[in-house]
Amino acid sequence: MSKAPYTMAVCEGDEALHNRIASLVAARSETWSLRFFFSKGDLLDALEAGSRYQLYLLGAGSGNPPCPEFCRRIRLLEKEAYLVLAAPGRIPPAGYALGFRDYLIRPFPDEDFLRILDRAALRYPLYSLMMKGMCKLLSLGEILYLESFGRKLVIRTRGERYEIYGSIEKEERRLSSRGFVRIHRSYLLNLQAADGLQGNQVLLCNGELLPLSRLRRKKLHPLLRRKGAIGDMGMTSRDNPLA
Repeated sequence: MSKAPYTMAVCEGDEALHNRIASLVAARSETWSLRFFFSKGDLLDALEAGSRYQLYLLGAGSGNPPCPEFCRRIRLLEKEAYLVLAAPGRIPPAGYALGFRDYLIRPFPDEDFLRILDRAALRYPLYSLMMKGMCKLLSLGEILYLESFGRKLVIRTRGERYEIYGSIEKEERRLSSRGFVRIHRSYLLNLQAADGLQGNQVLLCNGELLPLSRLRRKKLHPLLRRKGAIGDMGMTSRDNPLA
């Protein structure tokens, strides 16, 4: 079975809720896949190891929302996280201050949950590519960069590598309005994947370094500053104590 372009992490101790969510997502299996976590620590460990999700459903137990530090850590590791709070009976007042984009009051109607899936998907446009005569869909946010090898392109995501026939110039025209920028004759970068600059290289969120041409550095530098990936001196955000 091909991997769904959107992934959802559920951090909630209620196994019955897990089963219900799984049954609802099964009808959207072509676009959504699930991973369940029973503890905050397990979810943070997965994120630290490089796992990423488009939607995070976090349960509020005993009338209390997840702790602010937990939400802050998710945001730090996944800046574009779509956080959803599921609470019994009512949303705790503190829950509204933690950056959640959506809320579910348990027990919630199926339609409310499915609408959240649709709203989350709208934030992550899909990228289509042809592989072995079949169309494959990827979440655009999962793509780190495209690399050109002659007549072939390698599409690098957070966990996969896809090789297709294509032109990096054509993909640049296709993706330049969607947050991708050419940093080298052979590389088209997803700006959201950049963590900063190291000399004549771009540091990615996964620790990988890509070559940066001198001419294209002038264009990239202000883009990274606006994104907050580098400070005034051109250092990476992780090295900048003021970032």
